[in-house]
Formats: sequence, C-alpha cells, structure tokens
Amino acid sequence: MVIRSQWDNNRGIIEIIDNGAGMSDTDLSRTRESGIGLRNVDERLRVIYGENYHLQLESVLGKGTCARITIPELIVEQRATA
Repeated sequence: MVIRSQWDNNRGIIEIIDNGAGMSDTDLSRTRESGIGLRNVDERLRVIYGENYHLQLESVLGKGTCARITIPELIVEQRATA
C-alpha cells in the first residue's frame, strides 16, 4: 500500500493505492454505492469543504485500487487577541 500526497494549483491531492486484486466494474459500482467507509469519508469531506472536494475510486482487476481525494486549500484567518 502506498499513501501519497501533494499540492497542485492550490489543491491538495491524497492518494491511497494498493496493488491487490482490484475490483471488477460491477464490484466497484457496488462499493461506491454501498460502502460504509467511503460514505463516511464522503460525508466528512462535505461537512468540511461543502461541494468543493472530489472523492474518486479507481480499480483495475488484477492490478489494484486507488482512492483519490482532492481538496481545496483552506485559508484560515488569524484574529489578534487583545
């Protein structure tokens, strides 16, 4: 398993890649629709970033699977305390 992250054009890209058995298109669709873990991650990203993120799952049967999360750069204002 490889976990990789990078910044590209003010967007963070996080990839989780494995070289396992991969999934067929049918299994991949089923996982996207009913996967509890993916749904949990998707809901948490939506709470933090609104609609300004992307969660992508790709898989090649016999080669492995890649989950990719793309998020915007967050700019946090620092307020001076007196």
